[in-house]
Amino acid sequence: MNNIKKLNLSKLLLVSTCLILLSACTGTGSTSKSQFFSIVDSDITAVLVVRNTGYAGSAALVDVKIDGVSIGTLGEKEILSKEISVGSHRVAVEFKGLGGVGLNDVARPFTVKEGDKVYYSIQLETGFLTNKLKLVGLTKESFFE
Repeated sequence: MNNIKKLNLSKLLLVSTCLILLSACTGTGSTSKSQFFSIVDSDITAVLVVRNTGYAGSAALVDVKIDGVSIGTLGEKEILSKEISVGSHRVAVEFKGLGGVGLNDVARPFTVKEGDKVYYSIQLETGFLTNKLKLVGLTKESFFE
């Protein structure tokens, strides 16, 4: 009987560990592009960011900041948006935790007018010994491909 309890406890521990690890790769963004169509078609002034780092960068979340304030974290293929005021802003991205050790932080300034949307893709350029985080400006059409 004790062996059965130990086996069940071992299975429970294994499943719990797997769930914790899998949930750590999920950010606050969404993988459904369609939910952002209403923002794009509105008069809202906003920035939209998608993460496309690929398999090599999928182990850690990416923190997205506008003007130094975190607006969310992104897992692979997740999108987030943030309504912003008219004027000049700065978007910055960085890997969170140990996944970001040795990787560069990236920031880009941008300016928006009333009703403008700004689109960015977070990408990871992999090299032999080093990787480089990139923040690429997109058009509306390329953002939703």
